Amino acid sequence: MNKENTEQGSNTEEPLENSDTPINEEETEPIANASPTDSDELEADEEEVSAIENEALLQVATLKEELLRQHAEMDNFRKRMAREQADRLKYHHMELIRELLPAIDSLERALAHSQQQEDASGSMIEGIEMVNRMMQESLNKFGVSRIEPQGEPFDPNCHQAVGMVQTDEVPENHVLDVFQVGYYLHDRVVRPAMVRVAEKP
Repeated sequence: MNKENTEQGSNTEEPLENSDTPINEEETEPIANASPTDSDELEADEEEVSAIENEALLQVATLKEELLRQHAEMDNFRKRMAREQADRLKYHHMELIRELLPAIDSLERALAHSQQQEDASGSMIEGIEMVNRMMQESLNKFGVSRIEPQGEPFDPNCHQAVGMVQTDEVPENHVLDVFQVGYYLHDRVVRPAMVRVAEKP
């Protein structure tokens, strides 16, 4: 028995003492920071992303400006079409009125002539006056008005001068005589009044 214990004791391993082998310090040092090459690449990527963002913002601003411009053009187009349509409805009788004016002039001349005749029938004169009055009332319903500028300042927009007369009866550059009345359709001249204009003697 003692012999076996002795043998077991001799086989027992003794604990290892501290090793004198030096430790590699390079293996225990922390990992160093990224290299300068990695930092440059990161900055380049950030600049590229920033450039892409700026370009995208510029494109958005350009598209927004183009959209606003097209919207304004469309709005102006709609307004112009509405205005033109309103003008067509307002002035679409212009040609018809121009065609009627010579007949109205003849009727008025016939009335003036019959009033000067001593043997003219009173009933005939009344009939012509009634027809002329009805014609004028019908024209007024459609926005037609007469231009009778006797004694008014000469206006080349609605008066047509057929002569100048030296006189003191009216101020200079005023209408002395009206040879033929003019007509408006609303605010447009259908036919200017034919007039003689006064000038200083």
